[in-house]
Amino acid sequence: MDGKRLVGLDSLRGIAATMIIFFHVLYLGGYAEKTILTPVVSKLDIGVRLFYALSAFSLFYGYEMKIDKNGAIKDFYVGRFFRIAPLFYLCIVFYFFALPLLFNANVAKTEIIADISFIFGLLPGKQESIVWAGWSIGVEWIFYFIFPLIVILNRSLTNTIIIFVISAFVFYRFNFFGNELKKISESAFDLNFFNQFMFFSAGIVSYNLYKAIDFNKKSFRVVFPIVSIPFLWLYFFTDMINNRFGDVLIAVCFIFLILYFSCFPPRVFTNWFFISIGLSSFGLYLIHPIVLILYMQTGFLQWIHFSEHESISYILTFILTFILTFLLAYCSYHYYERPLMKFGKSILSKNVNSK
Repeated sequence: MDGKRLVGLDSLRGIAATMIIFFHVLYLGGYAEKTILTPVVSKLDIGVRLFYALSAFSLFYGYEMKIDKNGAIKDFYVGRFFRIAPLFYLCIVFYFFALPLLFNANVAKTEIIADISFIFGLLPGKQESIVWAGWSIGVEWIFYFIFPLIVILNRSLTNTIIIFVISAFVFYRFNFFGNELKKISESAFDLNFFNQFMFFSAGIVSYNLYKAIDFNKKSFRVVFPIVSIPFLWLYFFTDMINNRFGDVLIAVCFIFLILYFSCFPPRVFTNWFFISIGLSSFGLYLIHPIVLILYMQTGFLQWIHFSEHESISYILTFILTFILTFLLAYCSYHYYERPLMKFGKSILSKNVNSK
């Protein structure tokens, strides 16, 4: 592994974040029952699971070869904390004040503690977090908690494929395995880590295939789209695989999609704009609900709403939400998140130099 940055994956992260914004504007903006775009856009929440696959690939790409080295586990957790915590904690502060003031919702101290400690993903029925869309951070942190073990279990391609098959079976049969969770709440079932792990596993399969096979041959440039596009078309534009088996097929599709963007990043997506979206994708994900709250509370959504053209209103709302969110996320990444990530690295460097 040469350690070079795979810019195609930055672009793919940006695409995943954009999918999620499309999805949330549809529902939080109140367009779900009004626009003909709903059948397709309602499935774009799959972008969260694409994030999981990309996260697993990227973490293996960055840490798999050095996780056994002295101090590497500490480096991993400090790096992850300073990547996630600064913006997430800022959002916690916002919602701590916004939820009671704007939505008359009480925020319990236990919820704050669970969010700050990143253990909320382990608490059935409490996985949502007080941060809107924050539930996925809880799932992500469970993956971080067990990452060293996952690396050990996925050192070979054979093991990785076996684990993926097992995780796909657990996902497909989770109505059986997770039946008790439904008695707690639907979120306890839907947001459970084992109901999401298949997508992390897909990313690990992509990584081990990337590591084991030379994909530079031109034939692969054609094969990846041929495999991926039919799955994506069936998933988004038909009801043929709109079920748990369809999600398994999408996880398989993610394997090829990540390999394609890793090895043959499409030129249309590998430019400053899409790469910037990808680098700012964490901010895009956490900030866009806040922008939508701002629009709702100020009456801006009603001002841009055209009742006789609901689809146009929806697209306009998305564009305006995306523009403001991107500007805020871009500034957050470059002037808040990135400096704090560098600060985290400096702490590690000082510890190494002091020894």
